[in-house]
Amino acid sequence: MLDLLIGLILLAALLLGASVGMVTITLGLGGFIVGLLAGSRLIEIVLGDSPWLPIATLFGALFVGGVVQSLGLRYAERIVTRLGPLRVADHIGGAAGGLVFGLGLVWLL
Repeated sequence: MLDLLIGLILLAALLLGASVGMVTITLGLGGFIVGLLAGSRLIEIVLGDSPWLPIATLFGALFVGGVVQSLGLRYAERIVTRLGPLRVADHIGGAAGGLVFGLGLVWLL
């Protein structure tokens, strides 16, 4: 039963990655990571030595991460529309990226 669940998770991750594409995955995830780092540093600078620093850093990092991710996804949309014949390679790369994400998710479970 566990093997079937793992197989379904990997298949879903592969299909989702193929439908989204590598450019969108990379810019979305990269934007979120950059936003997390920038947001956490920004909150540390603004609040200094406050007792609210840990919780404010968490929410600030998630907020800035989401904003920067949305900018990355908007930029990815512009790139993907200009790919033309390379769009097939984008979907193949997206499938590979989705599979790697699925393997990481299964490993965490």
